[in-house]
Amino acid sequence: RMIIRLSSVFGYIRLHQRCGLIPTLLLNGLTHRITTISGRMTTLRDFVWVEDVASFLLNRIRLNDYRDGEVLTLARGLPTSIIEAQSLVESALGSRTYIVYPRGADNDQDITFSPAMLPNSWTLTDLRIATQLVLRDVVTHGQASALVTNRTH
Repeated sequence: RMIIRLSSVFGYIRLHQRCGLIPTLLLNGLTHRITTISGRMTTLRDFVWVEDVASFLLNRIRLNDYRDGEVLTLARGLPTSIIEAQSLVESALGSRTYIVYPRGADNDQDITFSPAMLPNSWTLTDLRIATQLVLRDVVTHGQASALVTNRTH
């Protein structure tokens, strides 16, 4: 048994699956919709790419490289603000995205991790590359409109 502590994991956009901030911004940007965020533009998160998490855990299991009860933190160790994530997505899309921050935000606490907490063998995909992978996937499969339609019903 291993205990895995994950930061803000994001991955591909799939119907009936949770969609994190970066994929949501991409999807709403592609379909010209406003994203409502319960936080502040300066709220910090620590985003990691789902494939990095999967690769790391698979390798640890394959190599039998874990101790019973071991606690691992899988995070970037470098926080990204919501406004930085928005800029990252806008750069990938080549167009603006629009965010609304309602009053009384209840999810505005920063969630960050020290790089000292991370495993030595943990490698990360650059956020720009991972964002491009999500965008390419949703555009290639032509599912942006269908995803938005199904998420709003």
